[in-house]
Amino acid sequence: MPERERLPAERRAINARLTIVDGSQDYDYDLTAGYYDDGRIGELFVRTRDPAAAVYDAMAMAISIGLQHGATFDSFRKHLEFQAGGPAGKACDQGRWVSTVSSPLDMIAKWVGKHQKIGATDEK
Repeated sequence: MPERERLPAERRAINARLTIVDGSQDYDYDLTAGYYDDGRIGELFVRTRDPAAAVYDAMAMAISIGLQHGATFDSFRKHLEFQAGGPAGKACDQGRWVSTVSSPLDMIAKWVGKHQKIGATDEK
């Protein structure tokens, strides 16, 4: 296993509140993506009141460990996108990013995919 590349103690981060609108119910997910000095994503945190919160937290921790050991986010993304299960529908980041998602995992993969490097655009 490659050696761990630790993140700097002080680092840039993006915080986002993502919402999935599933029928008449809204589901909120708070994401934090932390970055290395060169702009690469190095950690991910997910907080929610969803009943599967522990699963999302463990997934984010596993992704963070992988990123810090040299994996790219795309190596995770291809396995998370389009996964079904849980709330599905339109997802948004307070109006700046909008997508149709099949699950919270799909939403997280799509949002982080757009923000893999700091300064990435919010193109639709």
